[in-house]
Amino acid sequence: MTMRMKDSGIEWIGEIPADWDVRKLSLIFKTIGSGTTPPTSNPEYFDGDFCWINTGDLNDGELYSCEKTITQKALQDCSALKLFPSNSLIIAMYGATIGKLCITRMVSATNQACCVLSQPIAAEIKYVFYWLLCGRERIISLALGGGQPNISQDLVRSLRLAMPSFDMQQRIAAYLDSRCAEIDAVIAAKQRQNALLKEQRQSVIFEAVTKGLDPTVTYKDSGVEWIGVIPEGWEARKLSYVFAIIGSGTTPATSNPEYFDGEYCWVNTGDLNDGEIDSCEKTITGTALQDYSALKIYPPNSLIIAMYGATIGKLSITRMEAATNQACCVMSQPIDADENYIFFALMCSKKHIISMAVGGGQPNISQELVRSLRLPHPPIIVQQQISDYLDTRCAELDRVVSANNAVIDKLK
Repeated sequence: MTMRMKDSGIEWIGEIPADWDVRKLSLIFKTIGSGTTPPTSNPEYFDGDFCWINTGDLNDGELYSCEKTITQKALQDCSALKLFPSNSLIIAMYGATIGKLCITRMVSATNQACCVLSQPIAAEIKYVFYWLLCGRERIISLALGGGQPNISQDLVRSLRLAMPSFDMQQRIAAYLDSRCAEIDAVIAAKQRQNALLKEQRQSVIFEAVTKGLDPTVTYKDSGVEWIGVIPEGWEARKLSYVFAIIGSGTTPATSNPEYFDGEYCWVNTGDLNDGEIDSCEKTITGTALQDYSALKIYPPNSLIIAMYGATIGKLSITRMEAATNQACCVMSQPIDADENYIFFALMCSKKHIISMAVGGGQPNISQELVRSLRLPHPPIIVQQQISDYLDTRCAELDRVVSANNAVIDKLK
């Protein structure tokens, strides 16, 4: 028998079964509210007994704990802080996580970027969760603002949902729990395989860079702890003896438009991808190069490593001429060295390099550290053989990872 349908009155939804209702969220939950951030200057407000949810905690699933907690004193002193019951639904109202969701499985307060929906009326909260999840793009499209679009509590209250009977809501939620769990299990398996493939890739690089390709050679101590033994005839050579130029760059005054959107590539650490780059996001002009002596154009086939920030240790080989900012260390014009081999040697030494970073909030490595770094250095013909081998082996592994990622994207 064909199910009778009716117009929902909501453009993006279209038709719904005739016996379903359309209700605003304000009529589905007894409480829709938010929270606040206690003054961070007062340590008596934090590290207490009460979970305090920020949008970064939201995981598009069930939430059993959060990163930050507040005290009873914070709740007493900040009237905007309220404890919401377990099984509340939370949506992020602005920031990078706008539209992100979770269902809480504990009593908690929130900051001001979270909208909390609690105490549902004749509604299965998991059904509402799935409804908001599938409508996220539409909800975000209603956001207001420029640099940081936001959705308000009023907008959340006004959102309309198609609501079947409570029994049907439970059946739909149970079905989606089951089907999504099946899909999530396949995604998790693919992700585990990718993690193992990436470990294998790193192991392949390390073995080739430190031991070579001939299993019959004899070995000697490299004198460098993280390297261990290397074949006879190799040495552990400092990068200052491997490259004719090791330098960096700077950032021109951002207030002067004459310095930007020019004809010269200007690499920032965000451009680095642990591979080859032949373009970058930002460019500078000849005027910038003239006015800033610290800005230099480096030739193609230069190696770049990020010295600090979130991308510390990230690498790339340039396939174009480029200048850089001050967070990049550039190694250029190799001496008796193959830049592709050195790239692989730096890739397998990345953990060691990062472990030597200094500083607290923003650890950094310096040009001096890069210059003093010692890497396995075989004869150049052996470097080229190793580089060719690793290009082939890494491409094979990367193809499997890429195929897995395509499956993961499709499953999502």
